[in-house]
Amino acid sequence: MNSKSSSAGAEAVALARFSLISKVQELLAQSVPLKVALETVASSSAPADPQGSPHPVARRTLEDWWYAYGRGGFAALHPKGRSDRGVSRKLTPEQERLIVAQVRRIRPFPSKCSTGSGSNRTRSCRP
Repeated sequence: MNSKSSSAGAEAVALARFSLISKVQELLAQSVPLKVALETVASSSAPADPQGSPHPVARRTLEDWWYAYGRGGFAALHPKGRSDRGVSRKLTPEQERLIVAQVRRIRPFPSKCSTGSGSNRTRSCRP
């Protein structure tokens, strides 16, 4: 994707976010508390993603956008790149081995326990 189309996409995302912020502002102008305004807009809004599919927004996400807009204006509504971009999230074989070793130290093996019958119920366990 070239930078021109990616910046146009980022602008479209920021505009969609701003449209939700505008709805929150309208409710606030009617003396609706911020929490109620955020919940109302989040529950009734499903802006389209770049492919045109509806994409609901969580109240907490909308709140993040609200405060970002308050701090940085429209520019703050543009999507940001991932901070871990280009960094593998897959465990290395060494990390996997260390995790398995830790788990085995806590619980070395699954136990197969059965309880006896009658009034003297004892547990008979074998590894």
